Amino acid sequence: MAEKIALKRLGNSDLSFFEYHFRNKTFGDHRQKGINLNRDVFVDQFYPQALEAMGMKWPVLVTLFGPGDAAPYSPPPDARRPITYNNGKNWRLNGGTVPDDPGSPERFASLAPGDLALFRFRGDPAPEEVDVILISARFDADAHRVLDAIVPQGRRSMVSLTPAQLDAALAGVDLVGTALADVRPTPELEDAVEEVALGGAAGPALVARRGGRRLSPAELQQARDDAQQIGADGESLVNSWLVEQQVDRLEWTSQLDAAAPYDFRFNDADGNNVKMDAKSTTGPFARRIHISTSELVEAAADDARYSVARVYEIDEDGAKMRICDNFNDLAKTIAGSLSLPAGVRVDGFSIDPNTLEWGAEIALSRSEEDQQE
Repeated sequence: MAEKIALKRLGNSDLSFFEYHFRNKTFGDHRQKGINLNRDVFVDQFYPQALEAMGMKWPVLVTLFGPGDAAPYSPPPDARRPITYNNGKNWRLNGGTVPDDPGSPERFASLAPGDLALFRFRGDPAPEEVDVILISARFDADAHRVLDAIVPQGRRSMVSLTPAQLDAALAGVDLVGTALADVRPTPELEDAVEEVALGGAAGPALVARRGGRRLSPAELQQARDDAQQIGADGESLVNSWLVEQQVDRLEWTSQLDAAAPYDFRFNDADGNNVKMDAKSTTGPFARRIHISTSELVEAAADDARYSVARVYEIDEDGAKMRICDNFNDLAKTIAGSLSLPAGVRVDGFSIDPNTLEWGAEIALSRSEEDQQE
C-alpha cells in the first residue's frame, strides 16, 4: 500500500474549494467547491479501478498543511471529504467548501492561481486518506519555484512523483518554515515509526510529528507492511550467506513454520546446534531490536545456542550484518526477572543493540538472480 504522490498547479476554479475564495469570488464566480484530480494521474496511474472500488462518491480523511508553516488542519465536521466522479467526467476532491481555519483565519486567503498542491494518497484499491500540502509562491517561494517547473503548462496541470523524484527536486531547498519540511523524514522519525510498527511505544519524535499530527491508520499499516517485507528480505539475505558458508544441516525454519520462534537452524563447525533469528531494518545498526516473548523463551531454554543476526542498511545492493552469537544469557536474565500477576503476559521486548556483544560487520550481497528480479 505505497503512498501515491501527485503535484498539481491550482487553477481559479480549484480555489473555490476554500470558503474564503468561494465566498468572496476572489477569482471568479466558480461553483465547483472542489479541486480537480486529473484523470491521467488519479485514475490512469494511481487507481485504475477507481470507479469500481469507489463508486461515484468516496469519503477520504483529509489533512491540510501549509501554506508556509501553518499547523495541520482537518476540515470540520469530521475531517472527511468525498472524492467524487461528476457527470461521468471529472474526478474531484469535493464535499463543499473548506471553512476558514479558526486558528489562522487568513490562512487560505493568500492562495492564488498558480500555487501548488502536493497530494499524498494512502490506501488501496481506493484512497483512504490524503494529505494536501499547499505550496504558495508568496510563503514558500523557493520550494514553489523548483516544484512549479515540474508541472507542465496548459491543461496537464497534475503530475505523479516518486518519493525519490520529490526528494531530488527539493535537494538544496531550505524547507524550514514550510509544510514540506516533513517530506524528508528525520532519522529519529523513521526510527519511531518502525518502533511502533513492530509493536513498540511511540517516541518523542513521533509524538511531536507535523505540529501534533499523529500517525494515521493507513500510515501505520504501511509501516507494518514495509516491516514485513524488510523482514522477509533480510531473511533471504541471511539464508544466501548461510548457504555460502556451507553450514551443516541448514534449515530455513520460518519458511516451514511461520510461527517458529527463530528463522534458521543449523550445526556450527563443531557440530553444535544453532538457532538463529534475523532482525532486519533499512535503517542503521543502532535501531532497537524487537524480540517476541516466544523468541525470548526459546533462547532462555538453552537447548541450543541462540544467535541474533542483525541485518541493517538494507538496499538494492544488499545489506550489512553483525551476529550476536549468544543471546541465551540475556534471554535468561530477562526471563528470570519477570514477575507478573496471574493472567498477565508480555508480548515482546525492545532491546538496544548496543547492550549485546556482536561480531565483526559482514557485507551481504544479493545474488544475480535477486538483482535481476
